[in-house]
Amino acid sequence: MNVTNSKECIVCGSGEITEFMEMKDMPVYSNVVWESRQEAVNAPRGDITLGFCRNCGHVFNTAYDLTPIDYNCRYENSLHFSPRFQKYATSLAKRLIKSYDLRNKTIVEIGCGRGDFLRMLCEMGDNRGIGFDPSFDETDAANNGHISIIKDYFSPAYNHYKPDMVCCRHVLEHIAKPIEFLSNLHESIGSRLQTRLIFEVPNGLFMFRDMSIWDIIYEHCSYYCKHSLKILFAENDFEIYECDDVFGGQFLYLEAGTARDTKKRYSGNKNARLEEYIFSFKKRYEEIIERWSEKLEQMDRQGKPAAVWGAGSKGITFLNFFGQHNCIEAAVDINPYKQGKFISCSGHKIISPKELTETGVERVIVMNPLYSDEIKKTICGLGFNAEAVCV
Repeated sequence: MNVTNSKECIVCGSGEITEFMEMKDMPVYSNVVWESRQEAVNAPRGDITLGFCRNCGHVFNTAYDLTPIDYNCRYENSLHFSPRFQKYATSLAKRLIKSYDLRNKTIVEIGCGRGDFLRMLCEMGDNRGIGFDPSFDETDAANNGHISIIKDYFSPAYNHYKPDMVCCRHVLEHIAKPIEFLSNLHESIGSRLQTRLIFEVPNGLFMFRDMSIWDIIYEHCSYYCKHSLKILFAENDFEIYECDDVFGGQFLYLEAGTARDTKKRYSGNKNARLEEYIFSFKKRYEEIIERWSEKLEQMDRQGKPAAVWGAGSKGITFLNFFGQHNCIEAAVDINPYKQGKFISCSGHKIISPKELTETGVERVIVMNPLYSDEIKKTICGLGFNAEAVCV
């Protein structure tokens, strides 16, 4: 095993690292779906040790194994089946097209999945798109006149592409060597100052402040706050144009370009209360785990069957903590590519909302409150009488 060096921050290089949280035997894959329960139960596990950099505020898994995770075609993390997420993505695409006059331009997306967002940018602005993703299923009819997807990681081998915009959404948190990644990206852009970069990552401050504990997953070796994200880009000679909270504060959004003056450096300060949130996190985390253990034990005693709505990272983490409770019948997800498959390590089956009506479930545990309204609407539309409870 080749683990990260816990003595050095992977963003700023500081040695001021304090480890504050440990989670053993967590699923390595939170977005891989398995064909059988046995495969799922035998899925690989890994340890998480969260380290906090007092210098830049970055949090990362100091026990992360640098052996590459296999992001193959069983990897499925698309959120575009949700009306709530579709609305957000459409609004972002419209804004980018308007702000940067993205019409008849070339766009590269790193980690494009099935190409949903890239296709949106290209069809709405009559642009050309090249996507990179090792998990792309080549039997999927994603390639068309607007976009083509390359089943590979983006690397210097593809520097011959000259995009007007580079998108990289929900990828950077998976990269164990972000400095090397951004250095290669800077090299590929070269002197083309007009090229814009759009990055989006989970918001680490939201997670540690608002106790979004189910977002701690092995695949995410990094948890960025605004300060650490800005430092990472500034130190790799990018100029930062915008960095803000989006999607109900759950994501961080950053726009950047190659710096005109490499002597300029971001010199802001990290959130004044970040250390307070970090060093009280373990205690608050344990209280939430205990509270949910008591709730589920009560549901077991009452014989009230339940289902977890959301077979993404949040649902998978929740099920791997509490899947032993008899009251939890299944996981529900609107993504048809997940339905009929099984959850990593816990082995729960993923079913469709329509199948939920056949289970006799009395309570639905909603993993992301942002989707609560649409989930309740779906349940009501199915004529199904089940209580929706947010974690």
